[in-house]
Amino acid sequence: MATSKAILIDITKCIGCRSCEQACKQIHGFPMDSEAKLSPTALTIVENHSDKDRGDRYVRRMCMHCQDPACASACLVGALKKTAFGPVTYDASKCIGCRYCIVACPFSVPRYEWSKLVPFVKKCDMCAERQVSGKPPACVEACPVQASISGSREEMLEEAQRRILHLRCPLRKARLCRRTQATAASVDGECIGRWPYGDPGRRRVTLRPVLDHATQNRSRSRRSTREICQGKELAMTSKGFPKISFWRTVVAAIFAAGIYSMYARFGLGFQASTHLTDPQPWGLWVGLGTLCGVGLSAGGFAIAAAVYLLGFERYRPILRTAVLISFLGYSTVIVGMMYELGLPWRIWHPIVMWNRHSVLFEVSWCVMLYT
Repeated sequence: MATSKAILIDITKCIGCRSCEQACKQIHGFPMDSEAKLSPTALTIVENHSDKDRGDRYVRRMCMHCQDPACASACLVGALKKTAFGPVTYDASKCIGCRYCIVACPFSVPRYEWSKLVPFVKKCDMCAERQVSGKPPACVEACPVQASISGSREEMLEEAQRRILHLRCPLRKARLCRRTQATAASVDGECIGRWPYGDPGRRRVTLRPVLDHATQNRSRSRRSTREICQGKELAMTSKGFPKISFWRTVVAAIFAAGIYSMYARFGLGFQASTHLTDPQPWGLWVGLGTLCGVGLSAGGFAIAAAVYLLGFERYRPILRTAVLISFLGYSTVIVGMMYELGLPWRIWHPIVMWNRHSVLFEVSWCVMLYT
């Protein structure tokens, strides 16, 4: 059985040289410019918390490589997983671009390539390939003062406990054991490290007359195809084109806006067409699709079950309309999902790549089966 690896970061020894940043950028082929925040080209950074009273304080940020990572649990296709060696790795070939991992991470570590037409998630993988070959992570190897050290998880926990007792920092062992990456505290005891912590009968009385009225007047409201074509709804000009009216103009404007939105989304990318960012990785459609599309569609299935399974024949007059609305609702959700996914051509991945621990796994199968 492979020994789980870990990184111990002692911020009391960090001098802010940013050698770890440069080593990480170099091994991944990123631009060597120093960045203040985590980004797709900065998988680890050193934050400056210095002030006049406490002196120089530097805190390093990177993936915490949790023992039970929320990002891996959230990914519905298993693109993120916890390896036996300790690192949480990312498989870009499986990713569909749902960005649920970014939402799930309590440390806000994963970053998304918003500026690219084919975007992927970027995060530290603790140099998993180097560790398999027996080498330490590049950031650990580059640290000149051993503020970052690596080894087996048990050894790093023991070393962290020894340093914490020496510094007399009130950190509990339970908090330390939850993360593969540990962060020591300052000498004065202040911890700078990042640690997350109505009446049914009345409704039947009022509903029945409405349904009976609809049943009695069903034949009265029917019109032949010829009558409809001769009516004002499809009035045609002498050249065969529909007459311009206010509502047709409104519908045409909506279609034009939709075509431009499609061009902006798939031709220019997320950054040019939306205001989505890593702190806000999901758009408005997620709430609207869940509350409106899925909620409205569920009513059609409930009415179909009431008629065909429970025998409530009084709901039959509205059955076909309800099922049609359900189909349109779920279809709208799927269309919106194609716009929202970073890699929409991989929408079939949940069919063959399963992660039963993910909430979106159940949602994706419900949408596919119900539609």
